[in-house]
Amino acid sequence: MHAISAAYHNLMPPACYPFALLFLDCDAEEVDVNVHPSKTEVRFRHGSVIHDFVRDTVREILMAQRPASNIPAPTPPQPGAHLPYSDFSQRIESMSFPSVSAAAAAADTSVLPEFVLRRPVSPEPRFDFEPAPPSQKLAVPDTHGPLFPDAEILNPESLDALGDLRPLGQIHDSFIIAAGRDGLWIIDQHVAHERILFEQVLKQRANGGTESQRLLVPLVIGLSAAQPIEYARIAEELDALGFETEPFGNRTVAVKSAPAGVPAPEIEKVLFEILEISERELRRASLDDVRRAMAASIACRAAIKINMRLEPAKIELRRHKRKYAAGELGEDKSFYFRGPEGKLNIRAHNLNLFTQIAEGVDEDTWSYHLKRHDYSEWLREAVKDDAVADEISMVERNASLPAAESRARILETIRKHYTSAA
Repeated sequence: MHAISAAYHNLMPPACYPFALLFLDCDAEEVDVNVHPSKTEVRFRHGSVIHDFVRDTVREILMAQRPASNIPAPTPPQPGAHLPYSDFSQRIESMSFPSVSAAAAAADTSVLPEFVLRRPVSPEPRFDFEPAPPSQKLAVPDTHGPLFPDAEILNPESLDALGDLRPLGQIHDSFIIAAGRDGLWIIDQHVAHERILFEQVLKQRANGGTESQRLLVPLVIGLSAAQPIEYARIAEELDALGFETEPFGNRTVAVKSAPAGVPAPEIEKVLFEILEISERELRRASLDDVRRAMAASIACRAAIKINMRLEPAKIELRRHKRKYAAGELGEDKSFYFRGPEGKLNIRAHNLNLFTQIAEGVDEDTWSYHLKRHDYSEWLREAVKDDAVADEISMVERNASLPAAESRARILETIRKHYTSAA
């Protein structure tokens, strides 16, 4: 049917189809009659050859016969069609208007009046607008009413204050209530977790070690007509963010891996959001802004949602990790790399900084603190994490491990519990 329709191309109006009785004589070996149980369909061994043969043959016959349309040509109007509708219209057509005489055309133009266009006077302003005084942006939402007279607007504190918060509970399965030095805190659990994941994705992207999760079955996603162009443009960036994708046919992409923490039902939504960000922002925004927008999309989908109940231990754990991984410990709780002879005095005030410094110190300094069990003692006393301290203590007690191996295991343990995406 397709071959016959192709032969009638440009010879029939759209949505019209030809009627034909077609007989083909060919060898029995060229036909497979077992493709349909009722034998209503057959399959040709060389289907494309048969298709082209039918199309070209029918087309040649049609071109030789030069088929013409059976629709009759339009007939000319009847003789009375041009007659007037009434006597009045007949008189209008018969009237003649005299043209302007030559004498009037040659009249003196100096006596003609002159017209000058002038802009009308603008009306007086009805209101007296004065420059508005500069407004102070308050750290209070616009939906709140006015503050009481004795209220003071405090300067926003740094994130260090988060380390002193003590979680009290959760309300409406959406907000965490915590007590701090300056009063009671109401924290949106989704926004807080999203911010943490956003910073972690950017940090892992900068270090080139974004964590990803392997899908059991590749996820096949269909793209629109314009999205394959955007996909090819940001394919490398997707790989750096933890996606492992590859083209899978026409306008289709297969996703084999996704960033760690993103639920399986959200992977397709994240990918479409990133493609929309690329299409909308890549032409007018910098690459760094686009990367931040992509990281924000991943963090939003991976973060805990509202209306999700959290166990008290999980609330405390998230606060605990945030404080010791990225906060700032006091001088009495920080770790100091000093070395065997005390020549060094390098302070690590959180676990992120500890892992960075530990990677760069010399082997003697690392082994000196390892043999003294300083790493496990610091995690036990300052960080208050007995579980991680016990894991590191087992590495410290294993004297057969080389210094490089012990360093790698301890740093991996810290990153797994604190500095990696939850």
